[in-house]
Amino acid sequence: MTREHYASGNWTVKAGREEEFISRWGDWLRKSSRDVDGFGSARLMRDVSDPRHFVSYSDWATPEARDTWKQSPEFAEGFSSCRELCDAFSGGDYTQIVGV
Repeated sequence: MTREHYASGNWTVKAGREEEFISRWGDWLRKSSRDVDGFGSARLMRDVSDPRHFVSYSDWATPEARDTWKQSPEFAEGFSSCRELCDAFSGGDYTQIVGV
């Protein structure tokens, strides 16, 4: 199945909290996506020039699957846990337009 629907986050983590953030993010995605049909995979990437900056994304079979995940208590709990370690966050939902 082609994955064309994504959720993404842009995170700036508080200084000294980076390792804790990485651990919480992984735990959150494993727990919150486990029972959601349509989940593909999730990635957390760290900026090589700014170790406090992270970008995350997850791919979904449908926008509805992604929305179901975002409306779950596990999503809310894990997101809050990660967000409290950050100075800034922005996120969004995306649809792939071009793949090479």
